[in-house]
Amino acid sequence: MAQMTTAAARVVDPINSSVVRGFEHPEHVGEALFPIVPVKTRGGKVIQFNRDSFRLYRTIRAPGAATPRVQFGYASGSFSVEDHSLEAAVPVELDQEAASIGIDMSEGPLYELDNIMGLGLEKQRADIARTAASYAAANKTALTGIDRFDTTTSNPPLVFRAAREAIRSKIGMFPNVALIPSPVFEAMCDHALARDQFKYTSADSITPEMMARWLRIPKIVIGGSVFVDDADVQQDVWGKDIVLAYVNVRPMSKRWMGSPSAFYTYNLDGYPLAEVSYLDRNAKSEIYPVTHARTPVAAGLDAAYLIQTAVS
Repeated sequence: MAQMTTAAARVVDPINSSVVRGFEHPEHVGEALFPIVPVKTRGGKVIQFNRDSFRLYRTIRAPGAATPRVQFGYASGSFSVEDHSLEAAVPVELDQEAASIGIDMSEGPLYELDNIMGLGLEKQRADIARTAASYAAANKTALTGIDRFDTTTSNPPLVFRAAREAIRSKIGMFPNVALIPSPVFEAMCDHALARDQFKYTSADSITPEMMARWLRIPKIVIGGSVFVDDADVQQDVWGKDIVLAYVNVRPMSKRWMGSPSAFYTYNLDGYPLAEVSYLDRNAKSEIYPVTHARTPVAAGLDAAYLIQTAVS
């Protein structure tokens, strides 16, 4: 039997894997709340924040006396990286037709698969961030009636001020990002207080950056992704809920475990990856497999605040 070549033994296609990792889907904004943390194993401990750095320690020391010593501990749960895989089938006939006019059919399926995977991750992140039961009472509010942002009697800056203060009182820092669903952002742009604030600018011209300065949030991202539910009804991934959070976005090599961060996405090194395509002779189609290995987690919800049903 002839010895298997390196090319034949290869399971992962490094070129297509780099293509998959390079794709961007601007409508998927969950990473702003759930920054990527690369991990080398499929399981481990969630890095969580505690209050040790806020304690007042007795640091005075008499000559010859023992030096006071502090040992830091970190409350932590466990995470387990999940595998997510999909395959795209391209009929040989379509591949041949495309090749005849110089089109490479491999990149399109990879893009679509990555888009589907990304939407699934966006929904996972939204479900975690929007689960009210996970938040302490002081870190959430549900707007009703005249307090919702699509009513003239509401006061969005006042609600944001309370949210900012709730986070600061817990972690000593203000939130640095707010994720606002598109329907909520549109209502806020049309609000009388916003129109007065930006009276020389039309509502259509109000940008997230302008809104961020008004609400005193360093960064605002707009959640515009949609999905189709089991009843074939199109839904907003982020619903009508606003999430404010302090998120540590520095590289892990510079991140100190005591620094608070509301959410993370643990991503296994080397993923997503595209496996070498193969021919399904029965379906007469080229098959393109893609695999992700990641899991989003809530690391410390003292650093987050949930505003539910911000519009009707």
